This record gives sequence, C-alpha cells and structure tokens, in this order.
Amino acid sequence: MPEYAKAISLLNQDKQNLKRQRSLAVQEDYEEDDPRAGRLANLSFWNLPPTYDHDWPEGLTMALSYEEALFLKEQIEITQPNTMLAKILKNELYHLPKLGSFSDLGQVITSFPPYGMQRDYFLAQSFANFAYGPVIRYNLILSQGQNERAQTEWEEYNNNLAENLDVDLEAVFRKFRLSNSPLEEFLTAVHQHLALEKHQELDQLLRKREIILKGGPAGPSLPERGGIPCPALGRWGGLLEYRFSNTMTIVADIFQGMEDKACSNPA
Repeated sequence: MPEYAKAISLLNQDKQNLKRQRSLAVQEDYEEDDPRAGRLANLSFWNLPPTYDHDWPEGLTMALSYEEALFLKEQIEITQPNTMLAKILKNELYHLPKLGSFSDLGQVITSFPPYGMQRDYFLAQSFANFAYGPVIRYNLILSQGQNERAQTEWEEYNNNLAENLDVDLEAVFRKFRLSNSPLEEFLTAVHQHLALEKHQELDQLLRKREIILKGGPAGPSLPERGGIPCPALGRWGGLLEYRFSNTMTIVADIFQGMEDKACSNPA
C-alpha cells in the first residue's frame, strides 16, 4: 500500500505539470524541464509486460467490495459535501461515468444546484474554451507552422472565436483570488491579442511566457531557443478537463461496488 500511495501521488504530480499546456513531443526536452516526470513507470510496483500501452494509468480502476464502496462514498459525502463529486454520489447518478468529457457535463448540469455548481461549471467550461487558443498557437510555434492538427484546430478555433472568447476572466480571477499577478496579466493579454487577431503579438507573448516558466537553461523547447521543430507532436495539450477522467474513474469504481451488492442480493 505505501508503494501504491506513492505511485498515485507521483501520478498526480506529473499530471499537474501538464497545466502548462505545452507539448511534450521531444522526450529529452521534457526530462530536462522536470526531472520528476516519468517516474511512475520506474516504480517497482509497476513492473508490467511490454505489451502494456504507455498510457495504461489513464484507464486504471480498482475493484471495491460493497463495504469499501459504501465507506468511500460516505466519506466523500461527509468531508466534501459541497462538491460536484459528492452530489453525484449522493444522488446516485449512475449514468455520469459514461460521459466522455468535462464538456459533456453540460447535458446533465441541471442536476446540480444552479447558483453554485452550475455557475462554476459554465465558468470553467468557458475558460477551457478560451484557454485552448494559446495551446493551439503554442503547438504551431513549436512545429514552425508544420503541425497539421494544429493548423486545423486553429482554423476551427477562429471560426468560433466569439464563442471561445466569451469568458468572464474577472470572475475567474475572483474565484481563484488572483490580484495583479503575472498570470492575471498574461491571460488578459492573451484574450486581447486573440480578440484583435494580433497573432504575432500573441506568439511573442507565448515565447516570453515560456522563458518565464522555464528559465534560461531549463531545456528550451521552442526552435529559436535551440529546440527541435516537431511537426508531429507526441502529445497534445487539449481542452482543460479539470481531472474529469480521474473523477469518473472513482465514481465508476464506487458505483460498481454498490451494484455488485445489489446484484448478489436481488429483491
């Protein structure tokens, strides 16, 4: 169990690093940027056959007994009563784990309180739509305009520019208590450049941001900083999902444990 807990902790740390929304196509560059990345696969607990895919942790599940599932369900409801996760468990929304993405929650958002969770959900989704723009643009810079997926995504993003920029950044800043921070200034400038279609200025802003985040010698990834242009990126920083897949895995495991009890004791 200590090794398992350590593995989960490292997995969460590695996923946190993806918030930078930068491509990790060049593995050497990635390792220099964060030496802790990739440690999960090196733990002795995970000595798996080579037939396993590299992304096997994404589909990781745990078979819970009824007692374990009930205990975990009740603890989440007691300790985190005002969260969407607790509401999903308390109301036994068994269909939610079948949703494919965070944006799909919009189909069932009326199941949650309107003035808290619904408002926060729409704010989070609108921010995710907005934030995807600089992610795409960064990949275009990284590939020197050669990445076909980035080209397609950029065209689609701009075709829906008004919708993608329909985000209340001030509400986001208030939610996370950002005040006069470099991140606040950066996001505001990104929004302005996108709205005015000042793409060269946006590119310069993203380059400066990378230098701020990574520093001078910390593994340059952009071509002009010594990085290797990479037309076919190995990973893609997509829409923000806010740990949706992790949460749905927990929910599915709990509901499966509850259902197993019901099936073994039919009415």
